[in-house]
Amino acid sequence: MGNKRRILFISLYNKIFASARYRVYNVAKFLKNNKKIFVKIIYLINPYQNTLIGLCHYYFSLLLIRFYYLWFDVIYMHKTHLSNFELFFLKKFFKKKIIISIDDLPANSMLNINPKFIDVVLCGSDYIQNLFSKRNFNAVFWPTTIPKNKLSYKKREKKYNKKNNNEVIIGWIGSSCGEYYIPPIITTLDKLRKQYTFKFKIVTSKYFINYYPEDILNRKYVIFEEWHLKNEWSYFDKIDILIMSLDDSNRSKAKGGFKILQAMFRGVVPVAYYTKANAYFITDGLNGFLYKNEKELEDKLELLLKNEDLREKFILNSYKILEEKKLYFEDKVEELWQYLRD
Repeated sequence: MGNKRRILFISLYNKIFASARYRVYNVAKFLKNNKKIFVKIIYLINPYQNTLIGLCHYYFSLLLIRFYYLWFDVIYMHKTHLSNFELFFLKKFFKKKIIISIDDLPANSMLNINPKFIDVVLCGSDYIQNLFSKRNFNAVFWPTTIPKNKLSYKKREKKYNKKNNNEVIIGWIGSSCGEYYIPPIITTLDKLRKQYTFKFKIVTSKYFINYYPEDILNRKYVIFEEWHLKNEWSYFDKIDILIMSLDDSNRSKAKGGFKILQAMFRGVVPVAYYTKANAYFITDGLNGFLYKNEKELEDKLELLLKNEDLREKFILNSYKILEEKKLYFEDKVEELWQYLRD
């Protein structure tokens, strides 16, 4: 059918969430504009999901899905799925191509889908890929990537070439469910502040201030900024070093390292807890640092704080890695297109 395909995108979230934004909405827009195919997006949960409006939206969307899916050639589901009965019906009688896209720890119900009904699972990390592969799905590694027009290396290189002596800004940017990673970072930064001058900027939901108003925000070197979608990229442009803190939980292992990729795109040095997903983007000591404990975090941050040339080297190497690994949205959607068109 080639370019005549019609694709129904079903997403758990609207585009306020980065995962949906880059694995659904940007993909749909690219395919519509560059492949000239018809797309439709339905999402289940909106920002008011805990209200009557949110509930109405959810159940109405479920009805819309059932109304629409027979009219589309491809059903692309992000972080959600249809029942085995429906999938059987769609595959057996209507020969639909069915794709699942998952970038975070999947619900158990997703792993209990009959793999015979799914053409391919696009996995945001190798951990997720292994989960689905063990259940005999056709699972491929498909990281969440960013369009080339978000690259901002000239501005950052210009800054370092001038050898500015501005105060270094270390940043943590994340969702409101990740605040429990911050206290260990503060412990490390308190030690470093005895010798180095820097600021620590926390960018997250406004609800963060309800959790750590005294323990964190009263420190003179800590800056809090509420996250807004319209400023998504400016937060990276205002920091020098990004800390991506995780742990050894399954949730952390399933993460795809998207914030690291954003940092690399905007000329920010990433320092991340070691997971296989983070190591896919960061080659330790080449374009950033990986750490396994607080002591390693302290030592590696110290190297970056006292050596501006090292930060510049890491930034330039990040751009090389982006090219070498083809970590651009456009390349990955072309890979996806091969699954869609066959």
